[in-house]
Amino acid sequence: MQINLTIEKGRADDFNELVADLIASPKVVQKSIISARRKTAKWLRTQVVRALSKETQIPASVLRNRVVLSRISIKGEVFIGLNSVSVSRLQPRQTKSGVKAKGGLHVQGAFVVDSMESHPVFKRVTDRAYPIEYQRRDLEKEAQRIIAGDILPKLSDKLYDLLEHELKWRILYKQKK
Repeated sequence: MQINLTIEKGRADDFNELVADLIASPKVVQKSIISARRKTAKWLRTQVVRALSKETQIPASVLRNRVVLSRISIKGEVFIGLNSVSVSRLQPRQTKSGVKAKGGLHVQGAFVVDSMESHPVFKRVTDRAYPIEYQRRDLEKEAQRIIAGDILPKLSDKLYDLLEHELKWRILYKQKK
């Protein structure tokens, strides 16, 4: 999923006024923009993990490694990669009908292999012994809904606040040194 880190038009005018008031050089403004975008991307990742954890009941420690931010481009685009979670990471429990795991996940007809250290969860594809399929939980749809509904409306304001903070810090604090 690709997200563009830009400021809304009304906020852009406020930012231009701030730059004019603080008499910032183009180099300082550029560094402030890069830093603010990086911090906004980290904030975005944290918000996605928190909301996704709350929604799916999967521990945030498991999700943290699954939500991957690519490098921020010059245009301010961030790519969020959402890798699926292995059911074995969700504390699977064998039941008569299959496997239950955290997050309300129930895989009908699956089984846990206890002889292996990671306790992987498999499911038979056919009635025969083989082939078997490794079980994972996909997060893409839930994450897209959460990002579009809860996080994107706050993103522009957060970017502006961080941009304002970075610019003031670079001008006022750095000049003292």
